[in-house]
Amino acid sequence: MRYPANGRTTMNPQSFQEVSRNKPEAIPVDVGQQIVSRARWLLAFTVSVTLALTLGIVSFTLPWSDRATSAAYWFDLHQWVGALAALVLLFDLYVFYQQFRLRRIGQQLAERDQLFQLVSENAAAMIAVVDSDGRRLYNSTAYQNILGYSPEELTATWSNEQVHPDDRQQVLNAEEKVRLSGKGERLEYRMRHKDGSWRTLESIACAMRHPRDQSHKLVIVNRDITERRHAEDKYRAIFEDAVVGIFQMTPEGRPLNINRALAQIHGYDSPEHFMAEVSNLFSQLFIDFHQIDELKRVLDEKGVVRSAEVEVLCRDRTKKWVLANVRAVRDSGGKVALHEGTLEDITDRKVAEKEVKFLAYCDVLTGLPNRTLLQDRLGKALAGSRRRKDKVAVLFLDVDRFKSSTTHLATHSAICCCGT
Repeated sequence: MRYPANGRTTMNPQSFQEVSRNKPEAIPVDVGQQIVSRARWLLAFTVSVTLALTLGIVSFTLPWSDRATSAAYWFDLHQWVGALAALVLLFDLYVFYQQFRLRRIGQQLAERDQLFQLVSENAAAMIAVVDSDGRRLYNSTAYQNILGYSPEELTATWSNEQVHPDDRQQVLNAEEKVRLSGKGERLEYRMRHKDGSWRTLESIACAMRHPRDQSHKLVIVNRDITERRHAEDKYRAIFEDAVVGIFQMTPEGRPLNINRALAQIHGYDSPEHFMAEVSNLFSQLFIDFHQIDELKRVLDEKGVVRSAEVEVLCRDRTKKWVLANVRAVRDSGGKVALHEGTLEDITDRKVAEKEVKFLAYCDVLTGLPNRTLLQDRLGKALAGSRRRKDKVAVLFLDVDRFKSSTTHLATHSAICCCGT
């Protein structure tokens, strides 16, 4: 096979004269030919043996030779004729039985051929039969529906002529591996549409072995996965570029897949860097092990955890707060296969909430609890005492010159702030 300067293969059209135009009958069926040949040979042999035995029987009764005419002779002759006639009958019965079996086998082969034709012509997948020289012996009509080529156009080309040049070598290597091992592996490659665009195909091949022929034919089944590949690329981009951390992990905590945002939340440069250093999310990142046990329990019971605030460790051993949403993914048997979810960094929000809480319940200058906090705690204490039917004691302390002390401290703090 030669590649000219324009990148297309040139083949001698005469090399395809033996291949008919996309008819199932064009695929050689060596078994069927052997059955037909054997049936004809068996019939001819049967006729020959039957005639020979019949002539042998008749020859005993012809008066052209001198034979004894005693009663013993005619008795022996009668026995020989009966034995030969029985032999002829048994032989004919055996032949008829073999003919019946051969006919049944021929009918089964014809039904299989018809089934193959129906399946291949109506299947959504593209089916092709290729010989050891790369010639297309059969192409299903799905090629025309998906790639725009008619079976005749494909038959006049090399099997890998429409394959993308960058993918052609791996296709050739895969075909050679199938011919050697007889088993094919799933392969993805690009194939040119008749309009010039490229379609992504998922292919698997198997070898049609023949004990007396080393040049095995290949049956290739292709599926168009272009749309699926585009969708995968689209969602892969969403996964990798998301602003929240996305992860998949085993029920034991081993990370399976993470995105860039999750790695950056924990102080790692990339997902690969994260996966290389973190082998267990539970033991290496989570701080409160009691909270981990609670999350596992909820996942086992309900299958999902929503808006759980969790404190985690970063690579530099600093702490952060994240908002976790996790769900359990189960297999067909109902067993938990993995956990997947999202982590959102809420450290700034937690710091702001802590500051707001401090301003609401404490004095900014002294850091001591204010009247609001006193009323809150006193109300809770009174409510508790009513439930328990206990008493509550309130201790009142009067600090001398407390107002002048706070005024002095406030003035000093303001001077320091202005000087800064």
